[in-house]
Amino acid sequence: MRCTFFGNEEALMIKLVGTPHEHTAGMLTEVFLRLLADQGIRRPLLKSSEQEDWDARLWLTQTNGWTRLVLLVKIDKNKSHITFERWQSLPRPYQPGPQTRSHTLLIPQCVEKVITDFSQYPNVTILGAPMHLPIQLMFDDLSTLPPNVDPNQCIIIPEAEFWEIGMEFAHDSQ
Repeated sequence: MRCTFFGNEEALMIKLVGTPHEHTAGMLTEVFLRLLADQGIRRPLLKSSEQEDWDARLWLTQTNGWTRLVLLVKIDKNKSHITFERWQSLPRPYQPGPQTRSHTLLIPQCVEKVITDFSQYPNVTILGAPMHLPIQLMFDDLSTLPPNVDPNQCIIIPEAEFWEIGMEFAHDSQ
């Protein structure tokens, strides 16, 4: 169970996360940490996320800029697929006319989506890969990165990694 309290809205979000999500998140974390290690990044200070789009919007709008990237993992056993989404705040398109106080310059958006479809297991289909995770959005202090890491680069999760996650999840679901 995860709890998040949003003081200015006096709202408590309680998220009950089940075993399939934890297992898939664990597999993705292993892939991600290995890809970071390949870049020479040993001690990542990463942000976490919840499952729903609404949660991604809250993470990006209610954390005073501390959360710059949200990675959602949505598991749909009925459709036999896993959806991975990368969310971040992007500049709001210009709209002429008066601006209100609630008008913000940045709005949360899903910028990348990868779908792992295992409905025809043992055939697993991947749509939308690879996924690019910008290094500058993941770390608060870029000066702590190894000198050979360009903060303008991305950690790339290739199609093969999503395929592995889909195969393992499908096998474990049988």
